[in-house]
Amino acid sequence: MRASLLFDEYGLGEHRATMTDRLVFGGFPPSMLERWRQIAHSPVAAVCVRRFAQIEGDTARAGLKGAGRVSKVAWPRLGGVLHADATRARLPASFFQDLVERTVLGAYLSTVLILVGEGPAAGEARPFDTTTLWERWIPVSYNASDELLEPVFSFSAVMGFWWTALRARGMVDVAEQVNAPESSLFRSLIGITSAGTMLAVVERG
Repeated sequence: MRASLLFDEYGLGEHRATMTDRLVFGGFPPSMLERWRQIAHSPVAAVCVRRFAQIEGDTARAGLKGAGRVSKVAWPRLGGVLHADATRARLPASFFQDLVERTVLGAYLSTVLILVGEGPAAGEARPFDTTTLWERWIPVSYNASDELLEPVFSFSAVMGFWWTALRARGMVDVAEQVNAPESSLFRSLIGITSAGTMLAVVERG
């Protein structure tokens, strides 16, 4: 299990992936990491993540307002942001939905790791069913604090993951928007990272 999204299938090479693991996990005691590995997986959260990704990553629709938003401006729906570019690149919505799912799950796992570090009994998942967890999560999904998002971005390497994945599919110009704070894609990626973070907070915080 990894919190990092820098998977080698996106061409980073074994050395880079190993280096990333050391940077992400090297500062945590082995006992803490072992407990994280034991409790981090949540089938209920996984269902919610998949449902969210299907909505958020659907590039067949141009709409910018997705689940959990009051405004489509601050956190535009990623599938809507990439609608025209995905159409030109002839890439299916499923490609972007998979990337969104990995991103939200990476942020979720990273947040669980942070929560586990708060104490011996911290980070345990509460007993939600999927409907209840979804209903409690979505209204607050874009409410993660900057203080919490900063380490989550560091652990899950969201921007590097998307930059690599988009370039690998020939979307070089779009990839350059990943690290541009003024771009809609940048805001979308912050939004979906917040969603993964808040899923862990709601379920376990």
